[in-house]
Amino acid sequence: MKVRITVTELSHEDLVNILSTALYGCNYLSVDLDDPVYETIPEDQRIGHCYEDIGADILLHGGNLKITDYEADGELYTKRRHKQGPYLDKIGRGIYFISIEDILWACNTEHGYKLLTETLSGEDDYFTANNLIQIAMFGEEIYG
Repeated sequence: MKVRITVTELSHEDLVNILSTALYGCNYLSVDLDDPVYETIPEDQRIGHCYEDIGADILLHGGNLKITDYEADGELYTKRRHKQGPYLDKIGRGIYFISIEDILWACNTEHGYKLLTETLSGEDDYFTANNLIQIAMFGEEIYG
């Protein structure tokens, strides 16, 4: 009998691990951390100052990460509808807004759960975490 585990939360450290591994050196995705939620987080509740820490704080406080897909070439690659968007910008880049719910949803897919456990166990590499972010954004892996 196959037992299904449900991921219901991710810690700040988990999110930092996912974001830093998935996006460090990534040449086709970029994250914009300009979410108004960040300014509402009391200074003493912000953990760290690097972009991964800020991204994790935004997600854990109900905000969204704006991720630009530079490879979109005028086409949105998504099987999922997010609270905001996705949409194409003026030059055809895909703009996605992902929340903690989107990342949790990705972690609860069969493949996403495998990617999450590899990422958090230290067996991760760029592709493992990046594919997890792709599932959160697109509903599937697009770029492999």
